[in-house]
Amino acid sequence: MNIDCDHRSHGCKGNSFIWVNDSRKIIYLEVPKNASSTLKKVLRVPPLGHDKNWKNLDRKEYIDNNDNYSNYFVFTIFRDMEERIISNYKDFCISKKEFRVKQMSSLFKLDKNRIEQLSVSDFLQLAHKYKDHHWNSQTKYMYLTLKKKPIIYHINDLDKLLEKLGTKAPVKANKSIEKTFEITNGDRQLIKKIYKEDYENIELINNNMFKSD
Repeated sequence: MNIDCDHRSHGCKGNSFIWVNDSRKIIYLEVPKNASSTLKKVLRVPPLGHDKNWKNLDRKEYIDNNDNYSNYFVFTIFRDMEERIISNYKDFCISKKEFRVKQMSSLFKLDKNRIEQLSVSDFLQLAHKYKDHHWNSQTKYMYLTLKKKPIIYHINDLDKLLEKLGTKAPVKANKSIEKTFEITNGDRQLIKKIYKEDYENIELINNNMFKSD
C-alpha cells in the first residue's frame, strides 16, 4: 500500500520502511512514531548485526516475492491512535526542534512562529488536511493482506520483542515531551478520520497481535 505524504521533498520518498536482515532472517516493518528510532538503533548493533547487515527492501519486491520470506521473523509495532497523533503534535509543534517546525511550516503553509502556537485541535485539523508519512495509518506499513503477516507488538510490549530478538539491554522508547493534553470529542472524531484504516482494521490488527502466555 502506498505511503501518503504531501511534502515536496521528504525522507520517505526513497524509503520503503521495510528493513531486512537476510543473515538472521528478520524483517522489521517500520511504522513511524512507533518507537522506530529506538528500534533501528537496537537492530544495528550486536548481537543483531551492524548497518551493513540491514537493507531497505523494495516494497514491490517484498509484495511480489512474499513467499520467499515465509521462514523469516517478521514484526512491526502498533500504538494507540490517540497516543500516536499526540506524539506527532509534541514532536512537530512544541518540541522546539527547528527542523521539525520548518517541515510543518512548509507542509501546513504557515509561518514557523504559528506552528509553535498551534493547539492540539488546530494540529488535528491540519493533519487531516495534509498528509505526512509520520501520521499515515499504521496498517499502510503492516502488509496485513499478504500471506506472510507480521507479528504485531504493542509499543508497551517492546521488552517482549527485545527478549524475542535476544537483546538483553533494557531499551525504552524515545518518548516525546512528558505532557498530557485534553482531547475533546471533536478531536476524537478527527483522529478517527485520520486513522480511518486503522479503526476499520482493528480486528485484523488484534488477531495478529503478540499475546503473552
